[in-house]
Amino acid sequence: MPDIDQTCLFFHRTAVIMVDGEVVTCANFFAEHAGRLDAATGLEAIWNGPRMQGVRAAFGTEAEWPQCRNCWFREIKYHSQRSAWEKHEPAALKQGAAYTEKSWDFRRFSGDG
Repeated sequence: MPDIDQTCLFFHRTAVIMVDGEVVTCANFFAEHAGRLDAATGLEAIWNGPRMQGVRAAFGTEAEWPQCRNCWFREIKYHSQRSAWEKHEPAALKQGAAYTEKSWDFRRFSGDG
């Protein structure tokens, strides 16, 4: 695993709900489906359900989900910037981030990469 921030803002604190009620595991473009809000299923059930528990349990292990292994939010240390903002500290926005070609090549999700 590359030397990147090993924490995740999304699946611990931020629910990502699409306009049609689909709940996904994070804000990454190719996040996994976690459930769908409807009259019978509320956010708490999805948030604490098997898909969200699975992505959390696998994080940082050999079983880590591809969406996490290849996450560009992690690569650019988005979490560290957010953490600084929450503490009312200056975030290092001008500091360069090491972007790799792999983090921006989304063909790996479509089967073309």
